[in-house]
Amino acid sequence: MVKLALQDQQNAGIDVVIGGLIRWNDAVSHLAGKVGGTRIDGLMRFFDTNFYVRQPVVQGKIEPSRPLVVNEFEGAAQRSASPAKPILMGPYTHTQLSLGDGEGGNPDALRQSYAEALGAEIRKEVEALIRAGCEIIQIDEPAISVRTNCRRR
Repeated sequence: MVKLALQDQQNAGIDVVIGGLIRWNDAVSHLAGKVGGTRIDGLMRFFDTNFYVRQPVVQGKIEPSRPLVVNEFEGAAQRSASPAKPILMGPYTHTQLSLGDGEGGNPDALRQSYAEALGAEIRKEVEALIRAGCEIIQIDEPAISVRTNCRRR
């Protein structure tokens, strides 16, 4: 499917392709699911749209568990004649869309630790992407422009 998606983008004349997203359930749970100390909960509306994402719940100490997107970038770069770029959802948006599990501690403190840990992981991932030859990296932060409470309980 990744190869077909890359071919479709190249055939459409897209200058910079993306390859890994076809494997994702959504942009939030894909990254959050790769970080220890979180679990993925039910669906929630992605801001004020008809798009839904699986909501991360911060349960405890946040720890890296595996690379976020560098492997997907390398696969896309190898399969494409066009330059490839990865897309990462930023730590601020993740924090705004996540819940802190009150049973394990202060929910706000858990969300803050999540933001800090995920921010550090994204920085490491950007450095790994650069080492892998990536020249364009897209980091999305849609929560910066939205002033609604998007958390649910």
